[in-house]
Amino acid sequence: TLAHLYTKATKHKPDERYEFKWRLARLLYERGYSKTKILSLYRYIDWLLALPQELEKQLDTAMIKYEEEQRMAYITSMERYGIEQGIQQGIQQGIEQGIQQGIQQGIEQGIQQGIQQGILLGIQQVQQGIEQGIQQGIQQAQQGIQQRIQQARAENHEKSLQIAREDVLEVLMTRFGELPMLLVKTIKLIDDLAILKKLLKQAVISESVVVFEQVLTDLLPDDPVHMDN
Repeated sequence: TLAHLYTKATKHKPDERYEFKWRLARLLYERGYSKTKILSLYRYIDWLLALPQELEKQLDTAMIKYEEEQRMAYITSMERYGIEQGIQQGIQQGIEQGIQQGIQQGIEQGIQQGIQQGILLGIQQVQQGIEQGIQQGIQQAQQGIQQRIQQARAENHEKSLQIAREDVLEVLMTRFGELPMLLVKTIKLIDDLAILKKLLKQAVISESVVVFEQVLTDLLPDDPVHMDN
């Protein structure tokens, strides 16, 4: 939520966005979250609060220093570095591969056609290697971005389900007090937002818990619920 608010508040204000992003990154560690949760949350923060390349490098330097002090290098080891390094490594590998192929072929053909043709062929191989490396780096970057988007969507969907379940239970407990344990467990296992919306309406209008349970049973025909108070 803070990342979303900061994104709107710092539009066209890269320096302020840098400060907010740096603050959120430190909070992830200060709150004592697990490594998995820190990585998950930071991927989303990093996606929303994108910075110019110069500020990203500045933030990377600050994060490396901070993580060394905390002895918890989580964020700086994420796959976002793999995206950037993938392009660099791809170019480097392409250059090395192109040089090797160019030299080899240049030597073989140099005997027959002369040193000049061998040099020209080597340059061509280097260029091809660079182009291949760039393409590989771009593909790795696209895959990393797609994975972030998919993960963010999945997390938002699960959050919506959790809120919907809690809303249904809160209305029921407000109206009828303590609820049967099986009813509570059943509602917490529902993973269909459409059904949860219908149940929220029934929680408001049902005359009793028994009536609500009957509606719940009708909405879940494949897994009928029989509950005793």
